[in-house]
Amino acid sequence: NVKDSKSTKSYDTFKTINFQITAPVVAPSISSFTADKASPQVNNTAVNLTASASGGTSLLYQFWAFDGTNWTLIKDYSSSYTATWTPTTAGSYTLYVNVKDSKSTKSFDTFKTINFQIN
Repeated sequence: NVKDSKSTKSYDTFKTINFQITAPVVAPSISSFTADKASPQVNNTAVNLTASASGGTSLLYQFWAFDGTNWTLIKDYSSSYTATWTPTTAGSYTLYVNVKDSKSTKSFDTFKTINFQIN
């Protein structure tokens, strides 16, 4: 409230500001990343991948396979924490799950890996 020193009113004018206080967002963290089949497997075998993460406000999951040379996108970012990988070539792979908050501007907030052999 603002009041002139000679005013007889309790105040002459006022201004309000609205604001909202929110709790800080906890960064995402991955507690587990698993495959439903044990390594090794033969090629053309479907392997179901599952990630479990917490934090953030709304989490997105992205799955990749890396053979030491090439990156293969298994499943692009979505709210689904599962993906199916069906490798067609024998080799040693590192499987990745990237997790980020839906409001994040980063390519990922955190990741976890699994080493997997295809014979």
